[in-house]
Amino acid sequence: MDYDTAYTPISGTYLTQENLRNRVSWSSYFNTSGAQDSMNFATATFYSYDIHGNVGTLLQDYKGGTMSRLYNRFKKIQYKYDLISGKVNWVGYQPGEKDAFYHRYSYDAENRLTNVETSHDSIYWENEAYYEYYKHGPLSRTVLGQQQVQGVDYAYTLQGWLKGVNSTAVTPVFDMGGDGSSGSQVAKDVYGFGIHYYGKRDYTPINSAVTPFATGIGIKVLFNGNIAAISQNIPLLGKPLEYTYSYDVLNRLKGMVACKGFDSLTNAWNNSFATLSDFKETISYDGNGNIQTYIRHGNNTFAGSPLAMDSLVYNYRPGTNKLSYVTDAVDSSYYGNDIDNQDAGNYAYDSIGNVLSDVRAGVDSIKWTLYGKIARIYKHNGKVISYSYDAGEIGSARR
Repeated sequence: MDYDTAYTPISGTYLTQENLRNRVSWSSYFNTSGAQDSMNFATATFYSYDIHGNVGTLLQDYKGGTMSRLYNRFKKIQYKYDLISGKVNWVGYQPGEKDAFYHRYSYDAENRLTNVETSHDSIYWENEAYYEYYKHGPLSRTVLGQQQVQGVDYAYTLQGWLKGVNSTAVTPVFDMGGDGSSGSQVAKDVYGFGIHYYGKRDYTPINSAVTPFATGIGIKVLFNGNIAAISQNIPLLGKPLEYTYSYDVLNRLKGMVACKGFDSLTNAWNNSFATLSDFKETISYDGNGNIQTYIRHGNNTFAGSPLAMDSLVYNYRPGTNKLSYVTDAVDSSYYGNDIDNQDAGNYAYDSIGNVLSDVRAGVDSIKWTLYGKIARIYKHNGKVISYSYDAGEIGSARR
């Protein structure tokens, strides 16, 4: 990292750095200490500022990674700001290049974001999102897309906790924004949920004519901010369900039970309300807070899949919190792509706790960078997966 002075090799070619006094000029990422001695960085970030100290231009140099080999070594981002508030008004990624992409932002008198637009040429703009707010500040509504494909409404409790989104019934008559109703320019909601904390008293709608969220049934009311239950409705995925949660004395999640019996016409859980064995989860912990057992049920009622999905036991190395292996009492043929029985010592670690291998997953070894990031994964089948990072230690490429 350097301050005050421009980095000579890029000056006047890829970037003209300005207003650098008492500011970071550039930062770099080195793969080895030897590379640092010779200033042979793998990636670097260069900065140029406006007279107010805001970053005006940021240049990423992917000198030693996959990006460079694919002729994408340099990437530039430019920023424009509001003179008074300092808010970002415009962002240009690779301006003037073939892969250029632009964002434009609008704000209200309270400096809250109200509109986001994008463009491929900075001439023709499409609206991505429009935001509205309650008078006391929180976000109340988001309208998505140039064609207003979705309106997302938000409600909160007096404490400021999120109460729900759209409505439990996902119908225009119960929706706070009336999306999908006759005359509405916004499409009908595709999902909705309500969060239950301590029963009927945790929320009263501003508009008494619209009650967007069904009252939870069979929940244990909680006054500490923990979520007692969630009523969730995603019509494309099936029937609405209520998920009730239980916690131990340390406020750790210890169980979840799913319930059915929702009437979309009345926006209420009706007389057919019943607890399901499906989707049930039960968790236990050891004295150190590590997960000891985890039981998970699948989708039997609605999909005909086996009820038992996971019955996991976590085994740790004696005297440590390092996971050694996991066993699963459920037949591995029931569900694919989940964890199955492992042999003792399945996981190996280095002296600071980084995972070095995972036998069951076919990972022979994992190499780590000096910064605690994964550099390479060596698979048992001979495949090697390599990772590259920028100067901010954010992943930039995988191959």
